[in-house]
Amino acid sequence: MSSKPGKKKSKATRWGKAAKAKPAAAAGGRGGIVGMETDEARKIRNAARFAEHLGGGSNSKQQGSGKKRSRWAMGNGSGSNSTDPVRGSSSSLEKSYFRLTSAPKPSDVRPPEILTRSLRHVKRKWATEEDYEFVCDQLKAIRQDLTVQAIEDGLTVDVYQTHGRIALESGDMEEYNQCQSRLKELHLSGVPGVSMDEFTGYRLIYSLYRENHREVNATMMDLSQEARQGEGVAHALGVVKSYHMGDYCTFFRLYFAAPAMSSYLMDFLVMRMRRRAIKTMVKAYLPTIPLSFIQEQLRFDSRDSLLEFIDKDVEAALAAPKAGEEAAIDVKATRAAWARL
Repeated sequence: MSSKPGKKKSKATRWGKAAKAKPAAAAGGRGGIVGMETDEARKIRNAARFAEHLGGGSNSKQQGSGKKRSRWAMGNGSGSNSTDPVRGSSSSLEKSYFRLTSAPKPSDVRPPEILTRSLRHVKRKWATEEDYEFVCDQLKAIRQDLTVQAIEDGLTVDVYQTHGRIALESGDMEEYNQCQSRLKELHLSGVPGVSMDEFTGYRLIYSLYRENHREVNATMMDLSQEARQGEGVAHALGVVKSYHMGDYCTFFRLYFAAPAMSSYLMDFLVMRMRRRAIKTMVKAYLPTIPLSFIQEQLRFDSRDSLLEFIDKDVEAALAAPKAGEEAAIDVKATRAAWARL
């Protein structure tokens, strides 16, 4: 449809913060970005992003007990009526996800040490190949193996945070939301290691995108003064405020200063803010609004993408071209056209 804003902070830098700690989006995809990466550059960037994970991984024996009961009241695969969690014995590094309809066999479930290796393998695959369909399938299978074994520890956190970030980059909001919800549950149950500042910031912007204002308010009310000072949360609070006030100048400044993966969520708000901004400009200015001014204020990467937006998204009227004058929106004609809609 229309383009995304131009110059912005590098993805590698944003992911780097998230690790210590984009997609064809549904509305306002990532087309037309200034400095669009080549496939090779993207692979190099992804490799760097996961570099600190490739040689290690979470140690589930050191973080958390992992002794909680499985969400499933299922047997251990031996035919008994025991409700103890399954104890996996599979050594497969890769495994496709499938929905369970009965208790799995231990031979089909991977134990924590294998899951740790599998997660490292999946991160490496994503960094070099960016095959989201494969990676999502593998991560869902890892999550399932953790669930049926009732494992809730550092490894579980690592898996859900990794999947959540990759889903964000791939524009898979459904999968991302499942991950952020599970991370919130893990944090509330006392499992250590959740990057709460990062993912609380994401939750605020995601709720804004979903227009779930009740969730936005509830999340803000739960924030302590200390939590509000965190980089991710402070940024997200600024996004919420600028969005509600229609302050497009601040919104786009925050977009280009977004920490970690926050700009991927803001992508879904860009077109909304542009439409609101045009309406504000048409109310405030006379007799015309230069296209160069609009392009700069709303961060369009090219005149063509701006013209497409004006023609198809907001249906504004362009002023008749005159010698020595640059192209502009005709405010009176635009107001009249909108009044007829």
